[in-house]
Amino acid sequence: MVQTRVNEPAPPREGETIQVIYFHMYGGNARDGINKKIIAQTSRLYETGIRVHLLLVGGINDACQDYTFLQILPPYTGPGNDILFFKRLYRQHLAKTFIRSVIREAGPDTVLYLRYPVPIFVTPRDLAHKKTCRVVLECNSIEIKEQKQQKYYLKYLYELAFGRAFRKSADAIVGVTDEITRYQVARSGDPDKPHITIGNGFDVNSVRVRVAPEYAGEEISVLCVANVSRWHGLDRMLKGMSAYTGPFRIRFHIAGDGPDVPYLKKIASEMEITDSVTFHGFKTGEDLDRLFDQCHIAVGSLGIYRKGLSQTSELKAREYCARGIPSIIACQDPDFPDDYPYVLQVPADDTPIDIERVLAFAQEVCTDPEHPETMRAYARDNLDWLPKMEKLKTFLETIVESG
Repeated sequence: MVQTRVNEPAPPREGETIQVIYFHMYGGNARDGINKKIIAQTSRLYETGIRVHLLLVGGINDACQDYTFLQILPPYTGPGNDILFFKRLYRQHLAKTFIRSVIREAGPDTVLYLRYPVPIFVTPRDLAHKKTCRVVLECNSIEIKEQKQQKYYLKYLYELAFGRAFRKSADAIVGVTDEITRYQVARSGDPDKPHITIGNGFDVNSVRVRVAPEYAGEEISVLCVANVSRWHGLDRMLKGMSAYTGPFRIRFHIAGDGPDVPYLKKIASEMEITDSVTFHGFKTGEDLDRLFDQCHIAVGSLGIYRKGLSQTSELKAREYCARGIPSIIACQDPDFPDDYPYVLQVPADDTPIDIERVLAFAQEVCTDPEHPETMRAYARDNLDWLPKMEKLKTFLETIVESG
């Protein structure tokens, strides 16, 4: 193995039958959505009795260093370490070296679990070369559609050239929606490729239930927490607010940074609704709790169709449910049935959001004083990571046992 560990892996526990090495190219803040997901996911998988190692390439803040299953591959500290290009080059080299080491040395009771797309220096041959371990790809999107629509042309060409080979090299595929899983299996060229759909979860106990604000029927406050990007579709909400001419006042709170924030500020100014839209920037902890307490409903992804998807399993929708705040989305989420009363599904297109529908939804859900606790109970039973990781554990054990 690559000898670059900062903390030693946890020793085997009694009853552990397989080992899962979850590899992730860490980036950003440990409290960002994807990083929170991976830490919660591996933590709950560890609780199921599987021997888990979470391997992170790059730096990480102190908030994550208490986990016994966590190992860190440190960032580049050599000459030119203040140059972003060298840092990224080193991360990619370290990722390839480590993955090849696992493939070469790990035994048949080990699963190398990779979030797709894999690091750019890793090739399909690396995943298939004389391995005895099992390689499982977790897929969270239909990459070729997303990359083309977002104009990531180099990634698009790379996926076009090597995507099938990567999936063919893998022993199994995990998708977060049925739509994604079907695509990934078809892309592998093997309809019998072992696969499973497990929607994203959330660590329900990591947040408290919000204290719902009083609803007087004259004003509603709407919240969106996101790393704001085009596929969140918040421009649709702003355009809907601009078009609304009724008597109710709508206040829209956006908590988060992201590439689409400057554009949203620009159009809010052009539409003369800046007095109704507040950009809070990145919020966490008690500051974020207070925002949830003052808002009646929340906004999920209103533009996931811009990624070429018709289904989603977004992390934010799960947090909203765990906190007990009804939400609006513009796509199907398999973890929420069509008749679930606390999610409003709006059209998946570029039309402005119909504020009249939003107001009617808010009035219906907010007049029920028990809705936060009802949503919390649903999240605990259906969205928490532990039952989802029990399902993944069974699947991975089957993959290992099948040889």
